[in-house]
Amino acid sequence: MKLDDLLTTIGEFGPYQKKINVLVCIPAISAAIQVIIVVFIMAIPNHRCRIPNLSNDTYDIQNDFHQSLINRTIPFTVKDGVDVIDKCRIYSPSQNISYDEYNRPINASSMKCQSWVYDKSVFESTLVTEMDLVCDKQFASTHAQMSVMGGFLAGAFILGSLSDIIGRRKILLISYLLNICTSIGTTWVPEFISLTVIRFAQGIACAGIITTAFVIGIEIVGPTYRKITGILFEFFFAFGFVLLAGLAYLIRDWEYLELAVSLPSITYIIIWLYIPESPRWLQSQGERERFEDVMRKIAEGNGVEVSPKLFDSLEFRENVKSVPLWIIFTSKKLTIQSLIIFLNWFVVSMVYYGLSLNSVNLGGNIFLNFFFIGLAEFPAYFLCILIIDKVGRKPVYCTSMILGGISCVSSLVTMMYLKEYVGFTIALTTFGKFNLAASFAVIYVISGELFPTVIRNGAVGTSSCFARIGGMVAPYVAEASNVLASPYNQLVPSLCFGISAIIAGCFALILPETLNRHLPDDIAEAENQESEGSSILDKRTLSLSEQGNHVQYTELKTFDNKV
Repeated sequence: MKLDDLLTTIGEFGPYQKKINVLVCIPAISAAIQVIIVVFIMAIPNHRCRIPNLSNDTYDIQNDFHQSLINRTIPFTVKDGVDVIDKCRIYSPSQNISYDEYNRPINASSMKCQSWVYDKSVFESTLVTEMDLVCDKQFASTHAQMSVMGGFLAGAFILGSLSDIIGRRKILLISYLLNICTSIGTTWVPEFISLTVIRFAQGIACAGIITTAFVIGIEIVGPTYRKITGILFEFFFAFGFVLLAGLAYLIRDWEYLELAVSLPSITYIIIWLYIPESPRWLQSQGERERFEDVMRKIAEGNGVEVSPKLFDSLEFRENVKSVPLWIIFTSKKLTIQSLIIFLNWFVVSMVYYGLSLNSVNLGGNIFLNFFFIGLAEFPAYFLCILIIDKVGRKPVYCTSMILGGISCVSSLVTMMYLKEYVGFTIALTTFGKFNLAASFAVIYVISGELFPTVIRNGAVGTSSCFARIGGMVAPYVAEASNVLASPYNQLVPSLCFGISAIIAGCFALILPETLNRHLPDDIAEAENQESEGSSILDKRTLSLSEQGNHVQYTELKTFDNKV
């Protein structure tokens, strides 16, 4: 008897598995928030140089005398017929300066300033205002976001490997504790280097939470419900984005906001007490007694009586011979398919995160922008559940990628010619995020079904690495709208995201459709996949039953998508 057969007997997705899936998904809300919270805690408000020797200087003009001091001290430039105050320079002190009718110096030289005052109409304080991370240091927030994604990359390798050695549950506890320490510790960082280090560690913690919780949730259910439980996790991730928008609107001080999203993480230790070890991991380790305890607990929670002899015929420690990942490059067909998959993981991750990061640069209300960008994911995941097994993987993926790219490119028109109608730009960007969320939900399914069993684990892991690299690139593309010295700088992120998505979606058209096809076990089968009559779900179940626990495990690894 195989484990999937046993789960079919005691309940593939009964009340107990539903409870555990909800419990492991709850911490993913915090992980999602910590991944993207930099949008608010490191927001860059409007600012200008501080007037020397004016202790009560503020960004808001206090009176006519204050306006006069600003005119005498801070350079102005004309942009679109409007005077725009310089954010980074101050007039050099000189004894021989003449002034115009507005009390502004004529032909005076300027120099970089060392302190600033900030607009507090949107945020009371951010890490940027506290550490003066503007002008020459403006890329600091981008580096901080990149360090989180770098932590994701490291965490997936380190904690992912450790979870195979010491178990999912222990890694989950380590990740919870590290997340508590790093998220609360962020409020105490004294300077930027410390911030970067702690954000990197936070990325490791988030990777551990998401990947390990995801795997536990998937490994505890039967094969019929793995797709549903996988996408269920996406809903909680998206809810983290929506929740963050509301909290950031209510809490405008970065320290209080960070504490508000961090302190609830302490309760995850209580949640951890109710989460069992993965039965698949216990089976792979040959820990029969602990395995049987977990399975009895599942059966009891599902209201099923278990016979003492039920586990006697269960097979333990089955293995399938693996081969090196590079073997795929011995096949021209698989080489092309693999490169297309790697490209698409990179692009879909870059655009998915990039649209969220860039939402605050589109104009209008930044909190509503971010809220709608997050909310768009919910209908995308519902739609995937409804049509992915009917229409096919490739049509859904390619259509969503190309439509998402077209939406991003179309927003250029509204940004250039309909500037007063910001709502059009937000709507197009939101539709783009809807499509990219759907793409993210489908790409891991395609990857898991395309690669053969003997390299599936390594191939999907490599694909996921490209996704993380895309996530590291995303903040730099989004920040281009703030740093490029061009009247069209605001168009650059949407243009890059849109063109990338369209190109990747077009390349994906070359990939074969994997719906209703038997999962390939070796390189030869992967090269000669043929459509079969039964559903992919039935074929996947058959393949899992035929190949044993190692194949079951490699199937589950395909769900590691957001990390």
